[in-house]
Amino acid sequence: MLKPILWGINAMFLYKHTCRYFDHTPLFDFGGLIQSDKPFYAHIHKEKDAELLEEHMRLALDYFTALNHHKHLEAVLSCFEKTFLEGAPQNETELWREMILNTIYMHDMGKINPNFQANRMENRAFKRTESNNSRHAQFSAMIYFNHYFKKLSGVGPEYADLFIVFLLLNTFIIQKHHGHLNDFGNFLECLDDNLREEKEEIAAYKDFAAIQWPVKIGVVFEESIKGVKKKQAWQCVDFYIYTRFLYAVLVACDFYATSEYMNGAPVDDFGVLDEIAPYLDAFNADPITKSIRKIKKDQAPDGDINILRSRLFLEAEENLLQSQEDNVVFLEAPTGSGKTKTSINLALQLIKKDKQLNRIFYVFPFNTLVEQTCDALEECFGKVLGEKIGVINSVTPIKKYGKVSDEGEWDYTGQGKIDYEKSLLVRQFMHYPIVLTTHVKFFEAIFGIDREAVFPLAHLANAVIILDEIQRYKNQIWKEIIIFLKAYARILNFKVIIMSATLPDLNRLSVENEKVAYLVKNREFYFQNPLFKNRVELDFSMLEMKSKETFEALLQKVLEVSKALRKNPDAENKIVVEFIKKASAIEFYNRLKEAVETDLASIELMTGDDHKAERKRIIGQVRTTGNIILVATQVIEAGVDIDMDVGFKDTSILDAEEQFLGRINRSCRKKGAIVYFFNLDSPDMIYQKDIRKTDKLRLTGDNKAMQEILINKEFSRFYDLVLEGLEAQSRKENDLNLEAFRDRHLWTFDFPKVQERMRLIDDNQRKVSLFLNTRVTGEDGKVLIGSEVWKAYKALLQDMGMSYAEKRVRLSEVQSKMDYFVYEIDKRFADTCVLCPDDLLGELYYFEDGAQFFENGKFSREKLKRENDFL
Repeated sequence: MLKPILWGINAMFLYKHTCRYFDHTPLFDFGGLIQSDKPFYAHIHKEKDAELLEEHMRLALDYFTALNHHKHLEAVLSCFEKTFLEGAPQNETELWREMILNTIYMHDMGKINPNFQANRMENRAFKRTESNNSRHAQFSAMIYFNHYFKKLSGVGPEYADLFIVFLLLNTFIIQKHHGHLNDFGNFLECLDDNLREEKEEIAAYKDFAAIQWPVKIGVVFEESIKGVKKKQAWQCVDFYIYTRFLYAVLVACDFYATSEYMNGAPVDDFGVLDEIAPYLDAFNADPITKSIRKIKKDQAPDGDINILRSRLFLEAEENLLQSQEDNVVFLEAPTGSGKTKTSINLALQLIKKDKQLNRIFYVFPFNTLVEQTCDALEECFGKVLGEKIGVINSVTPIKKYGKVSDEGEWDYTGQGKIDYEKSLLVRQFMHYPIVLTTHVKFFEAIFGIDREAVFPLAHLANAVIILDEIQRYKNQIWKEIIIFLKAYARILNFKVIIMSATLPDLNRLSVENEKVAYLVKNREFYFQNPLFKNRVELDFSMLEMKSKETFEALLQKVLEVSKALRKNPDAENKIVVEFIKKASAIEFYNRLKEAVETDLASIELMTGDDHKAERKRIIGQVRTTGNIILVATQVIEAGVDIDMDVGFKDTSILDAEEQFLGRINRSCRKKGAIVYFFNLDSPDMIYQKDIRKTDKLRLTGDNKAMQEILINKEFSRFYDLVLEGLEAQSRKENDLNLEAFRDRHLWTFDFPKVQERMRLIDDNQRKVSLFLNTRVTGEDGKVLIGSEVWKAYKALLQDMGMSYAEKRVRLSEVQSKMDYFVYEIDKRFADTCVLCPDDLLGELYYFEDGAQFFENGKFSREKLKRENDFL
């Protein structure tokens, strides 16, 4: 009754590679078990014949084959099998494989529902039933469960609990393949109700038999989980990854197959790095790389920081090649040591050595770092290879692909020739050889519950993932992050390179014996080298002041230092002053503008309000001119390539202080470089629940221990204290308890609660967005007029005739321009302003005269309040 699988029947392109893992695995016998002389449709299109259900099922299976081939998923499936079924009898592993394969194949079986055929497919061969229920996913799930429940009688008692769990997880995946990964408990309840009686919607499935259990399915599941849990308490993480991975593969195959039918073009390019040689050649041809390769790995620095950077580059490369079996490695290096260049080399070397690895994901905490690294990579790899880099964040337009020409080449000319469907699909699934994205997007892929959020997950398999500035992740969940990262990396065979200048011993964060490999074996050689350790003098004297005296004293000190630097022929007189709060930065900037004559020094302000063209202008100004004072918020801490003589910083957390030091005397050529620390604003609002903001762990006038740690770069001492606090929190009987999280949410497959726990940013503050019509000059030098961008945005939203894909692509372009005009304010502050906008779209307020809310070229919240109070 079961038919052997047949590959590549209906695909418009041919995959000659079959998936050996599923050789001889039987498929559900559609023809034998579905009793009907009427055609079942899967999809319809007004310009072509309807697609038969069995055709769609086969095509989805073809794409499963394609993913297996291009992304080497056999290794992932084998890892799952070894994890869950090592030592199991052959008949049980064969059944497990069959259940996976048919999760893909049977996902749309519920479309045999006559109501779906009559109502959704306009199939006149069918009549509606009394229920007129047109759903199909829940009926697909019922058929799948019913079909495989009967087969579990052949499973031995040792694995009976395990197979019940997998049967219910696979059934859940099928039911949710058009929705979110949520309501697992409700799913069990509904499934139990549905299976206890015959359903007219699936009458064509002649093998269905109602199940009369004495207990609810939910109870059966709980008892089965107890049996599995006894063997390994933390195996819930592997089950969690299994469910998400199979769900991601199913929705991808379904999406690709549907796209092929609807758009008439196959998805035949998954954006993998098939050929690493061109990237390696371009990277090695770069002048900086060439100079690094000339350095001997034991060459003495002799006062040259570039020799020290080169040695770190070479040591990390050598240790990586000796640690290829490790899935998670850590690059611990001082700020300003060239971690970006080193990490790209490490990724390329990994892919060169391991032919299964075929994609690079570079993950950053901020959009500014994404943009900066993209520019550097495009410069390094050249235009042709650079065009293949995908930037995935909230402010970058979707990369557009043209229609295929008669010669088979992509045509990039003319707006009318853009393939919007392909452009959107490539973005949604991240079909780029190199992806630059934010940690928010990355965490959505591995923890999100929305269907589109999970799209890229299958493409993380066999990738190299570089996580930059990981110390900025919410430290209450560091342990969970390492637990999940290690498990994901082991199962999906992706390699993780974690980079930071300040991080704890990651091995203390694991619940397993598996160790994290460190690519720098003797950190003291670099951290204690005078070129890094002593390039900036630290002054803590201002920490002794009372906060109410600090502002005026700071103003006088900055003016005094600037005056002294102007008299020093060896100094460029570049000063940076960083504040925690935006309001303090703006006030200080305005006071400086009043106090400093423009011919003596230029004053710049950079905050999170500035759009990317303004940020680029300011950074360019700072880098190329002298006699400049930059007032900023924390946006300048990470990765901003500036080299200042003197810095002033409002203290926050020790990691941030070290990051700030990396902006001072970056070249190691300045004499007398110094940073003054002061204490003006509390870090509580920014860092909220972060344990590092407590007085005993941050710089204060009395905390000599933290001062010594920062001077001597002894961050392990600091993180011993941090981890002690975190471990104490995780043992408390509250929401932070790690074992409670495991038992209450992971073992119950409460995906929304896991997502909530693993959310990187706890943004409990409601925001209001303002669109301020002004004229600005974009990065390309063209003038943008806010009112025109607003009209374009409004027209797109109101256009009901445009295709979904075209609208998404065009909206991404307009929204990237809107970034120049949109400002966010706190909802509570907005309520005090009594806003009177000229137009409104949802919660986006449009002001025609946006210029009235600017002062000294910067957005002023105070002017917003005054102007609206006057109105």
